[in-house]
Amino acid sequence: MPFTYADTWLRDGIVHFATEVAGPDRLARIAEEARNCRQDAFDRINDSSEIVGRRNGSIFSPQRCRAHRGGPELKGLVFDPEFIALLCDITGNQTLLPARYGLKFYSRGDYMAVHRDDPKCSVTVSFALTNDMDPMGSLPHMRNLSNDEVLELILDQGFFPSGGRDVELKPGTLVAFDGYNVPHWRPPHCADEGAILGTMCYFSI
Repeated sequence: MPFTYADTWLRDGIVHFATEVAGPDRLARIAEEARNCRQDAFDRINDSSEIVGRRNGSIFSPQRCRAHRGGPELKGLVFDPEFIALLCDITGNQTLLPARYGLKFYSRGDYMAVHRDDPKCSVTVSFALTNDMDPMGSLPHMRNLSNDEVLELILDQGFFPSGGRDVELKPGTLVAFDGYNVPHWRPPHCADEGAILGTMCYFSI
């Protein structure tokens, strides 16, 4: 029996997938929209040196980038019933509700230190809208650990722990992952050309 997206989700909490619902034409429109949003993006900066576990189960950490809510093209994908149904099939959730979405703009040196998403992110979807998006770091083997256990293992390793798994972010492919449980990060952007990332979070009910 072939290995399925759902099998990969159960095993790793991270799935690369492609779908006609988010085909090349639609993603190209979202990318064009994102480029037009760049000038209105706002700073998302937390210069703290601390990585902090929160009582809601998330892990809050330093970051530096620019962000934007996105426009109607991105919103259309986020709320597309066919796309949501596919995410339910991939992750085994009966119902997923859009919780938040937006764009992240990374210039050279921008980053997001290791963290866990907030409880609204039962499923996080990320996708590159440019060719030079750095891989996302992840620790899927820590998916079932408590915050205290995760922090005990990673705090002495700084913002970007060793022993993780790189998750490629290439245009045309989307990545669904268990953002609330799998610790993950974005290493400092190393290209002179800026990178754009689309993100969507869904809450399971």
